[in-house]
Amino acid sequence: MSWKFWKSEHRSDSAATAWPANIQEALRQLLTFYTASDATPFSQWAAPGITFGSNVGPTARQGANGYQLALWFWLFAEKHGAIAAQMARDAFCTLANQTTAGLGDSTGALVDLENRLAHLFEGISAEQRTYARDHLSVELPMEFFLATGFLKEAPGSPFASRDEPDFKAFDYT
Repeated sequence: MSWKFWKSEHRSDSAATAWPANIQEALRQLLTFYTASDATPFSQWAAPGITFGSNVGPTARQGANGYQLALWFWLFAEKHGAIAAQMARDAFCTLANQTTAGLGDSTGALVDLENRLAHLFEGISAEQRTYARDHLSVELPMEFFLATGFLKEAPGSPFASRDEPDFKAFDYT
């Protein structure tokens, strides 16, 4: 018996050449998206209708872009292993430094911060991640903790190095 788990798709040559053929090309494409202000996914860093104050907007964008970049490397690690992901990240930062002096260093620090925040989240119990109000409770997702942690820890954040940030409910403006 012949099992077929996929359909054969015929692609045009132009569609096939648009995707990177190796990790070096993929990293160059990722860097192009990361550095361009209007390239998806990094251009879509805030949900539609959400606005930030001018003092928080750049930090929030940096945090969202850092999370998206870290997520790319996390998914790469799941597929290819942690060592390969670290090598890819190092290569990405080297490419970024070749493009703009210091960009790779700042990007590496950004991904390091996202990694540290993600590891901190993993150490939080489900009870500590639960928010209760008016007899309703919801377990807050990792992204909530990454975002608030980033606003508290990121250099240049208006909330950095404060003992108690003055977040007003869920308003970060």
